[in-house]
Amino acid sequence: MPDTAVLAPGATAVGPPRFACRRSGCASTVRLSVSGALNIATTQQLAHALAGAQADAARVILDLRELQFMDSRGANLIAAATGRARQAGDRLLVVRGRDQVERILAFVGLDRQLELVDYPLATSLAAVLDGVQP
Repeated sequence: MPDTAVLAPGATAVGPPRFACRRSGCASTVRLSVSGALNIATTQQLAHALAGAQADAARVILDLRELQFMDSRGANLIAAATGRARQAGDRLLVVRGRDQVERILAFVGLDRQLELVDYPLATSLAAVLDGVQP
């Protein structure tokens, strides 16, 4: 018999947070802000967004502040995008996320490989690189 969840009377089932990816940018920098859960069901959405952003700009800022959950597939995707950026002579800046996201990055060793930045620094850096006052 397969495992099933049993809910208390009046309770409702709650799934993982809905994934969303918003794109913005100016000049040669594209910012991708992600929220919700980055997992097996949503990794392809971010893969498509990252590929487009990296094709369009030399600098991509991946903002993880609103990401509530990330599994190893999400971490592997970010690692691959970082590798593509370096190989092309471009940059992928990753804005630090919540504790759970930071833990998975550290667990797989990406905290030492990624160009991790804090939010205000990422905003200021993009503006300076694009010649715009923050």
